[in-house]
Amino acid sequence: MMKALSLAAFAALMASSAFAANSFYVGHPAKSKNCMVTEVKPDGKMMMQVGKAHSSRALAESAIKSSSACTH
Repeated sequence: MMKALSLAAFAALMASSAFAANSFYVGHPAKSKNCMVTEVKPDGKMMMQVGKAHSSRALAESAIKSSSACTH
């Protein structure tokens, strides 16, 4: 009984962490400087990451406007 309860609590914790872990990234294609916001971390080959991960889309869009690595 205790093992089942522990397993259920662990599963609930993992599920809530997955939904709360939304990160937004600023990236641009390797051959241009046209930045965009994405929820998938750029791979560093085809898509280059600009700056750090952001906790909201609005913060990521603001980072595009202030970044010298992006064309405006």
